[in-house]
Amino acid sequence: MAVRSPYPNPYARPSRPPREAARTADVASPGLAEPQLGLWQSFKGQSLAFYSLLAYLLFEYVRPQSIYPFLAAVPWSALFLALTFVTYILKPERTRLSSPGTTTVILFTVVLLLSSLAAYYPQRSISQWSLFANWVLVYFGMVLILNTRQRWLVAYFGFLMFSFKMALHASRTWAARGFTFDIDGVVGAPGWFYNSGELGIQMCILLPMSLAYVIAYKQRWSHATRWFLWLMPVSSIMAILGSSSRGAVLGGAAALLVFLRHSKHKVRTVVVLGVLAGTAWWSMPPQFSHRFDTAGEDHTSQERLERWTAGIDIMKHHPVLGIGYENWPIYYPAHYKPSAAAGSLCHNIFIQAGSELGFLGLAALLGLLAACLYMTWQTRRRARLENRPDLVMMAIGLDGALLGYVVSGFFVTVLYYPYLWVHLGFCASLYGILREPAAVTAPRGVAAMSKVASA
Repeated sequence: MAVRSPYPNPYARPSRPPREAARTADVASPGLAEPQLGLWQSFKGQSLAFYSLLAYLLFEYVRPQSIYPFLAAVPWSALFLALTFVTYILKPERTRLSSPGTTTVILFTVVLLLSSLAAYYPQRSISQWSLFANWVLVYFGMVLILNTRQRWLVAYFGFLMFSFKMALHASRTWAARGFTFDIDGVVGAPGWFYNSGELGIQMCILLPMSLAYVIAYKQRWSHATRWFLWLMPVSSIMAILGSSSRGAVLGGAAALLVFLRHSKHKVRTVVVLGVLAGTAWWSMPPQFSHRFDTAGEDHTSQERLERWTAGIDIMKHHPVLGIGYENWPIYYPAHYKPSAAAGSLCHNIFIQAGSELGFLGLAALLGLLAACLYMTWQTRRRARLENRPDLVMMAIGLDGALLGYVVSGFFVTVLYYPYLWVHLGFCASLYGILREPAAVTAPRGVAAMSKVASA
């Protein structure tokens, strides 16, 4: 016998109850049963800190200051990040900071600072502290401010839209080239994604997160809007192919496999993924598909293998704290390949962490990744108890994004790019929201009812 859950989905299309009744219900059931509001209603009336955080993500990802030169005179990203914390301090809110994400971020920070002080070139490390400090502030800003489910979903949707803008631009650029192969690939706006490989990584993150959103809320939107939202995963696949990045193709494929892992309809999912993979392979320019045949043998592969070997050798000789945070671009040309240009990179996030921060840093990085997986696992568990399949799907999308980042990041030096740190913020903030007292104590009765329903 099926039993109706007493905890309604706040993101299902409401039946428009009388205004007074709706207000009474919202006040009487705080925490777990939040008001049944849409994205626009959830967006309105939020704190200035929340709007500042969204503006920061806009300027960091869309980069209008790089697209329109007249905006470049103001450091918008830094300005909005600072405004986020100033406005939050002026009007603080109740937020749960403790989480595996916070613990591992602090541990990673301690290792990085120690490595900087013991570095071969301490001045180089210290001069780059502001870069890492920015990501620490972004993480804590997201955890402090995204403290309700409505805020979290609005920020999640905003993040999708900002990435979608990049995907559309990349898709149009690739189409304008006649869907042909270009060794440099399509790129994003000047900034973090002004490189085909780096744009490809962001598309590996957009693909599973947007797919999870469309699946989770497909009943919420009209048919026309639903078809529009499907453009997000479709354009992200096109951008991955247009980037000409083998690592991005592998990362996108790995991200989709997460949905197969969690699907209740394995055969149907295999068929759908097979059609997607076949279509993508058929759409791939012959010159691009040929690059997979020469993987490990071409010049690019040989260069990466050489630097990975050097990185492993550095880890053997400097096992504890490595050569120092951000010291690779100087240390590698001076000790391994004098002909390499200054600023040469190691093209692997794990080699980057292990060589610069030692095995302690590598362990801290693995801890960050494990914390993400643990928090999304806990999110899925609690969301199932609350009968919230939408949040279960959101957590699956986050897992897919993490796997896409790890696989594609295995070939690019992007540890201190926004990918991981913003992802940590999303995982930790949703984990903290579901740990609130109302959300923790309420499911006790739900577990028993779930057993009855399954029987």
